Amino acid sequence: MEVIALLVLVGTYFAYRKYNSGGFVTPELHSQELLEKLEQTRDYIDSVKTTLNNQTSITYLKDTVYAFIEDASVELHEPRSKRIAGYSGVRVAKGIYIGGSQARSYQEMRRLDSGKLKLTFNELLFMGDLETRTIELKRIMDIEPYIDGFKISIKNRQKPIVFTGVQESGSWSMVIYLLRSLSSQHARKQTLDLDVVNREIDDIVSEIDTQIATEKRELDT
Repeated sequence: MEVIALLVLVGTYFAYRKYNSGGFVTPELHSQELLEKLEQTRDYIDSVKTTLNNQTSITYLKDTVYAFIEDASVELHEPRSKRIAGYSGVRVAKGIYIGGSQARSYQEMRRLDSGKLKLTFNELLFMGDLETRTIELKRIMDIEPYIDGFKISIKNRQKPIVFTGVQESGSWSMVIYLLRSLSSQHARKQTLDLDVVNREIDDIVSEIDTQIATEKRELDT
C-alpha cells in the first residue's frame, strides 16, 4: 500500500490551486475551509470502507462498474499543440528581407469536452458528448489536486489530463490513491481481504483526524 503517498497527500491538503484558462493561481485557503474539506474527505473514506465491507466480491465491483464517487458536470482538459505561422519580412532587395520570423509551435491546455466523471474499483471513467476516457487506476502515476479539480499523470502517456468542475477534488484524489492500491493488491483475487482493506483505510483516517485536530486548534487560537 502506498501509505506514504497517501499521508503526504493528506499532509499537503492545503496546496490547492485554482485552474483557469491562463494557468493556475493560488488562493488563500482559510482554516475553516480546510477543516470542512478534511471532514468531507473523511466522510468519503468512511463511505468507501462501508461499501467494501458490505460488498467483498471484486468481480461484482468490476462487472457492475459500481461508482464510489461520480460528478455529473466535469470538464476535460488536455495539452494540444498550437502553431504560430512565420512570415518572411519586408523585401528590400532581391533575396534580401528585413524582419520576419520562423514558424513555431507550443503546448497549451485546451478544454475538450464536458461530461460525467466516475470512479470505479479499478478505473476512472470520463463520458462526454464528444470525448470518452477510460483510465486504469494502476496506470495513474501521480495526482495533483486543485480547488476545483485535479491533474493526473499516466504511465506511458507523455501528456497529463486535467479535470475541472470537480466537487470535493481532494476527496477524489484520496479515494483514487486508495482504490489504486487496493485494486493492485487484489489483482489476482476474487474476494477482498478485509484485514488489508480496513487497516489501510484506518491509517488514512487516522492521519486525516490528526490534520482535523490541528485545524481546530488553529481556529481556537
